[in-house]
Amino acid sequence: MGKRKKMALKKGAIPSIFNFPLNTSGNAECDSMVPASCRKELFGEPPSKRICTTVSSQDPFSSFKGLLLPVGWILYQDLCMVSLYKLNKSSNEIKIIIEKQIVFQSSNLNISYFVNQKRQDSKMLGLKQLTYPLDMIEIANTVQLFDNQLICRGGPSVINFPGIHIKNTHLEGTIWRHDKCSILTDLKKRCGKCNLLFPQFRTYKKRLTKLVNT
Repeated sequence: MGKRKKMALKKGAIPSIFNFPLNTSGNAECDSMVPASCRKELFGEPPSKRICTTVSSQDPFSSFKGLLLPVGWILYQDLCMVSLYKLNKSSNEIKIIIEKQIVFQSSNLNISYFVNQKRQDSKMLGLKQLTYPLDMIEIANTVQLFDNQLICRGGPSVINFPGIHIKNTHLEGTIWRHDKCSILTDLKKRCGKCNLLFPQFRTYKKRLTKLVNT
């Protein structure tokens, strides 16, 4: 009777689980991230990545767990994206909204900024547009600057100035906001553009009142 052959990997061979996506029927954008995440879970980060602040484009989210965030900020991470965000519970409303947020996507390498759950241009916010490969120091500095700034409350309320609409403004809920509102401010509750709307609305209200009374 012949000897039974003992199956074994050839020297230097790599098991297929680390070369091919595990979920072949899932999201194609996420599948490419699976092998790297498996290696990280089983073996941890290689020494070179543990001390490097610049993240490789092949594993762009590997260093986020060590990122220091300001008080109140939260990190959410999955295979395809990382979200750094700060919640705000309105005193007048029960719901909780995401006040400030930066979203990193691995599928298209996009980095997006949000204020009150609306996408904003980083230049409009006065913030650095982060790019890949990611640098944890730059990200930490950008988040800190984002956190330090206040969100402009906008201009007059439509409730106090019914029937009045002036050019270069738009409504957000019940608040008029200047089309060139900076969104973020350093110290004041409102940006300069939105603050200047109050005297303009008062002037229009006086004119409207005179027309009604004549």
